Amino acid sequence: MHELLAIEAWRLHVFPRVKRGLAETKCGMRAYFCLFHEATLVNLLAVCTHHAHAMEALGESAMELVDYLARRLVDLTVRGRQWASRGAEEADARALEKRKQAAAAAGGKSKTSEEEAKAEAEARATRLKREAEAAENQTALDSLEQQAEDVLVQVSAGAVTLVR
Repeated sequence: MHELLAIEAWRLHVFPRVKRGLAETKCGMRAYFCLFHEATLVNLLAVCTHHAHAMEALGESAMELVDYLARRLVDLTVRGRQWASRGAEEADARALEKRKQAAAAAGGKSKTSEEEAKAEAEARATRLKREAEAAENQTALDSLEQQAEDVLVQVSAGAVTLVR
């Protein structure tokens, strides 16, 4: 529990102050491992607290765990729509790719499917061009912030499991 609260404090209070320096010195992986440590601890606690004797062993620390989980659930509630929309965009892109593959497998049986395949190919090319431009513009700091956001999603999902 102590380790979990310490890494949460680091993420909330220290990381915002040092992330620019970490990005400039190309220490993104080290920062990612520090952030990912919280997700690892949450998952470990979820496995351990599945057993009643582990919950009893927490003792007074159980209140700290409940408090931590409440903070994570509030954060999940606040940021949930943003994370869900990002996931929906990724799912739409995968569905578009599958439709394109299916159209290619059909082998152009009709003019409509050829036109649809051509339109989807153009849309995909446009999307890939936008992604390439975004990747060029993405700085090391943006990448580090994205990694921190991804880890926070994992931590929040683990917290829901732990609450259960």
